[in-house]
Amino acid sequence: KESLVKPNAICYTTVINAWARGSSVPAKIALKRVEELLEHMETEFAKTRDPSIRPSKITYISVMDAYGRKCKKAKAASKAQASVDRMVKLYARDEGYDRPTRIVFNALINAYSKSDDPNAAPQAEKIFRWMEAQYRAGDDYV
Repeated sequence: KESLVKPNAICYTTVINAWARGSSVPAKIALKRVEELLEHMETEFAKTRDPSIRPSKITYISVMDAYGRKCKKAKAASKAQASVDRMVKLYARDEGYDRPTRIVFNALINAYSKSDDPNAAPQAEKIFRWMEAQYRAGDDYV
């Protein structure tokens, strides 16, 4: 039977947030579901080009939040970095994906701030300095 409700990016992002914040399910299972939901959104958007299903900046930030809440500290920062790298790659395709902006990079810096990796602070500052340079060069989005 066909559903009468058409889920959109807001619905999926809300479910991703539920998995990120829920405490009754083991972290490994929650992260698997978060990644599956994001992959499903990206796949459906690639197939249909329906902008209502396209993951937004908020979706990716929610995924990064899930990593911060459910991953070990060192791994969370690298997973968040991979999410931003993924966003940059998708945006570069010019297929309608959101451009990573200041809020995305701030979420990434936050992930590094919580990491116990000895290179986390220098990496966070590197991102911050890059953001400053982008702004000075006229990029108001970063």
